[in-house]
Amino acid sequence: MLSEIQRLPVTTFAHWPLLPAALDLAISLDQMVYDCLYLALAETRNSVMVTADRRFHDVVSDSIWADRIVWIEDVT
Repeated sequence: MLSEIQRLPVTTFAHWPLLPAALDLAISLDQMVYDCLYLALAETRNSVMVTADRRFHDVVSDSIWADRIVWIEDVT
């Protein structure tokens, strides 16, 4: 199974360029910076973040970044 996982196409992104935006998001949303790094990445990539963190999802869904978050069960 590990060999199958290692063959998956994975794209990595540097976190340093995202850190200022993530810190701003963490402060404005009163959330953890590591969650906000993913949200900042979604914003810069004009994409969405899929999460199973209900608290984070609910907070972001009630903010101006609501179009950047998707609940895991809504992914088909």
